[in-house]
Amino acid sequence: LLLLLLLDELHSSVGRSSILGRRFSSEEVTEAWLRCTVCYDEQERENSMASCEGSRAQDGAALAAPAEEPDEVESASEDGSDADELSGEEALDEEEDQAGAAGLSHEELLADLGVEAEAENLDEDGYPAHAWGEGPQDVLPGCAGFNARAAAAMRAAQVAVAVPPADAAAAQPAVADACPALQPHQETVAFLLHPKSPVLRLLVDHPTGSGKTREMIRVLDNYFYDARPKVPIFPKDSVCRNFYMELLRWPNRYREYYACERPEDAALASGSQDWRERRRHMWDLGRLSSGQARRLCLAIREVLEMKGMAYMG
Repeated sequence: LLLLLLLDELHSSVGRSSILGRRFSSEEVTEAWLRCTVCYDEQERENSMASCEGSRAQDGAALAAPAEEPDEVESASEDGSDADELSGEEALDEEEDQAGAAGLSHEELLADLGVEAEAENLDEDGYPAHAWGEGPQDVLPGCAGFNARAAAAMRAAQVAVAVPPADAAAAQPAVADACPALQPHQETVAFLLHPKSPVLRLLVDHPTGSGKTREMIRVLDNYFYDARPKVPIFPKDSVCRNFYMELLRWPNRYREYYACERPEDAALASGSQDWRERRRHMWDLGRLSSGQARRLCLAIREVLEMKGMAYMG
């Protein structure tokens, strides 16, 4: 109640200087209200999860476990099974390090995680995995000759070979809100960073304004069906907010997931009652007010973070 009164007071003082000399705008007050709402929702979910865990713990304590026989305890301690288990963990860590150094294929990774992805989903992006089949298969990233192998694979897949038109007007898409083609460096990074590619990590250096955000979105879209968490890291809030704004702008599977969860917001962002009609289009967010854009950015971030969506794995 105190927080609501404080927000009401801030809203009534929009445009006027406070005691400390700070002047708040309506957009700042709206963003503060949205952030407080998200925090309260997270706290309610955590409290509900804690109550569920407490009830489960009480139910588990009510079930008495069978007591271990003294002879079995003595034999286990004499055999040193605890020490064997600890040494086994060290051996397992070494095996995991060796497997990570060698690199797992996309199919091996999914099998290791226990994920069964449908074939049409895996082939939907049309990634030319056959291009990596040419040349020596034992030449992996970090080995001598891999640059030549990667260049040959990109030539076989026809990556970044399209010559841009000399006329600037011809370079524009036929439909106003259709998506322009990726730039050559964006195509290269999207080809190299893919679950079916042998490249496991890549350092990319970009100048300002070179389209790195769309490039990040394309790489994340490649790993949509990968069960591992995706953790983009940003230096400050404004860069993070811009990333989610671009995530709403460009076509990608994460935007589609958000649109399925929040169809009303998707209709507002896409400018169509049925967002699926503009599923492959670029959504123009410049027509929205700053308050609407901020709210949509917070909403898609909340949906994609999936807090409270999974319980015990």
